This record gives sequence, C-alpha cells and structure tokens, in this order.
Amino acid sequence: MMISESNKLVEQTLANLFKNYKIELNFHELSSTGKTFVYKDNTSLCKKDRAEKTKHLLNYLKKEKKINKIVEVYNGVLFSIDCVGPRVKILFKPSTAKQLDPHELMTASCILYGGIDLSKTSLRPDKILKLLKTQAKKVKGYNPEELKYFDCSYDVLAQAISSANAILKHNPKIKNDPKRKITMDPSKWKFPHNTRAYNSSDLIIKYDGDKYLGISLKKRISKQTTPTLINKSCDDFIENIVDDSISKRLKESKIKFCELILDTLGVNYTDDTLMDQYRKQCQLAKGRQTIKDLLVSDQNSYFIMIDKILRSQKHRFVQEILKLAFRYELKTLKCQNFNFSLVIGTGDYKNFTFTVREGRYENINKSIRKINAILKKDNFDLRQTPKRQQAFQKNAKSEKLYYTIYSEGKAIMNVELRYKGMYNRNPSFFAYLLE
Repeated sequence: MMISESNKLVEQTLANLFKNYKIELNFHELSSTGKTFVYKDNTSLCKKDRAEKTKHLLNYLKKEKKINKIVEVYNGVLFSIDCVGPRVKILFKPSTAKQLDPHELMTASCILYGGIDLSKTSLRPDKILKLLKTQAKKVKGYNPEELKYFDCSYDVLAQAISSANAILKHNPKIKNDPKRKITMDPSKWKFPHNTRAYNSSDLIIKYDGDKYLGISLKKRISKQTTPTLINKSCDDFIENIVDDSISKRLKESKIKFCELILDTLGVNYTDDTLMDQYRKQCQLAKGRQTIKDLLVSDQNSYFIMIDKILRSQKHRFVQEILKLAFRYELKTLKCQNFNFSLVIGTGDYKNFTFTVREGRYENINKSIRKINAILKKDNFDLRQTPKRQQAFQKNAKSEKLYYTIYSEGKAIMNVELRYKGMYNRNPSFFAYLLE
C-alpha cells in the first residue's frame, strides 16, 4: 500500500494511538523511501531532554498491542502498526539541528543598504532586520527560504553588520557606488576567467562599472572566539598530500576500525557487506554509542593511523593547510578587475544588549604575503595542542585529534579533526586562526 493511498488510515490510527499522549506531530511524507510516514516534534530539545522523550515514547509504544517492530533510530523511533502498510517514524528535533544560516544574505543586504551607523546611541535590531529584508530581494541568486530566518537572529545580525561595515570601510568605492550589485551565485554573472576564485566566494560584489570583489565570510561571537577557516574532509585532504602506499594504509585502518565496531556489536558481515552494515549501525542508538566509545579509546586504529601520517608528513601537511586556509591558490589571479578578501564579523546579542564589534578584513594579497613569508622561512612545526588529549590517548574525553601549528616557535593556528555529527561520513579538519 502506497503512502498516498493510506493517509487517512494512518492518520486515524495515530490519532487514536496518541489521543492521550501529549506530543506535537507534524506530518510529512518521506520521499526517500516512499514506504514510511515521518512525524516530527518541532520543539528544539537538548540531548538530555531528547533522550528522555525518546525513552518515554518507546515505553508508551511497547504497551500498545497493535504496535510492533519497534526500533530506536537517530533522534527518534521507528515502528509498524498492524493493518497499515507503511512504517511510521517519529523524530525529535535536536537543539543543534542544522538550519539555514542567513549570515551571508544578511551581510549582502547590509552592504546594499550602505552599512549601519554604529554611532547612534541605540540600535533597534527588529527595525534593522525589517530594512534588510527589503534589501535582500535585490541580491542575485539568494535563497528566499533564508528570509524566514532573519527574524530574531540578533547574533547573526550583529556579525553581519560587523562584516558589512568592514567591507565598506576598506572599499570606499563600493560604499560610494549607488549602483553596486551583489550575487551569491557566480553562475548568475559571466566572469572573464578563473572560476575557482569566484567559487571560493560566499558573495561577489560588482561596483565601479565592471570591478568585482569576492568575499569569504566568517563570523565569531567575540575576540576570544575564533571562526572556522577550514572545514575539509580528512581522507580527501590526506590523499592529496601522500603517496598511494600511505593512502592504502589509511583505508586499511578505517576498515579495521569498522570491523572492530561490528564485532563488538555482534553483527555478521562479509567483505562485501562491511560498509553497508557499518552505515546501518550509524543510524542506531546502540551503534552510535559503541562507535563513540571505541573512538575514545586506544583501540581507535583509524585515528592512530591519521596521527602517524600527520606527524610523518607534518611539513607537507602544514604547507597545504595554511595554503587552504588563506586561499593561497588565488595567487595566480590575473584579472585586474577582480579582488578577493576574507572577512570576519564579530558581535552578539546577550542579556538584551546588541553588540557589534569591528570586523576583521584580510585582503587576499596581504594573506598571500603572510603565507609567503612563513613558507619562505620554512621554520614551522605541527604539535599536539597543549593540555589536550588525542582521542586514542589515556584520559581522553572527546573523539577528536588536536594540533597546533607553530611558525618560528609562535602558535598561529589550531587544527582539529572530528566527525560532523554523523559517523557514516569521513571526519573533517577544522582550522582556527590564533590572534
């Protein structure tokens, strides 16, 4: 029975099932399988509350005679109902659920508006957001869905104002050009050449006739926090800096770790089904907990191998990570009408106080000069971050690897390796520039 043919039956069955159960359920069809109804409780919940709610739901369903094949899945429960073809999944929304981030669109809108005068004694965030929504519709290639996330995004607004004001301060020709235009989709404009440069930009400003400025945007709460400069898949990055024999050893260590997980869980597998079985366990609460436990242990052969590779290849690793962080590949940019900058906006909204701090503006030419100076001196090092334990070391508390890059003995960048939520993908490198 297809979902479209059984809507009323399922809705009526669930209405009776949950008539005495206080839970907000918003129905939508799960298009990925066509055989499952998905309901969501859209209240953002912390990990503890989500676990409690899942446990309560599981206990409730187990008491119902018509319910069977009950399985706890990531952030929810999956089960079957007698006389109903499709299965039913109920999900609880985590407080860290990924939402559309309006930072780029908000910054673009603020640039088009001409920036925000911070000398005024009081800033009214809601009034500013209302003005920026109007400007947002002038941005080429923007996502209309992002406008929904403007309201009450005061932290993002503070960081967007900080970024926009920094851009306009360092580029007076843009500020003084009433015909300035912005795109968030490079395909909307025909550029002369060097597509990589345009694709590195979060937004591109056109001004003064036919001049372009590409902007890579970052944000932070305060000067004490550091924005992420890199979010790069570990395996892909390492394979680009080592030979085939080392890449093979990395893959073998990952397979060995996946085998350990399945063996610990008592899951049967073959060489052909290994990764499929592993990915299935990534969707189950017990599987995820086992993966986490083994990641934070001396049995983590995968991270142990990554650590060995980075330490043996640290010279090449540091070179490539610095080049990536500072967009070094753009040094070949020959188009005189195109420039590129990294901008870090800083600000927040806390205790009913709206705070915008001065943004940091790094022109690509300045960044390349810095990297050239570091690379020329060739006096840099990669070490384990002080007071941090690697995931496989004794007393480790998190499934991460921590490194610090030094130039002439001075710490200039922290690098972390960690998973981004789900374990069915490769972990990623994250880089944070130190002041």
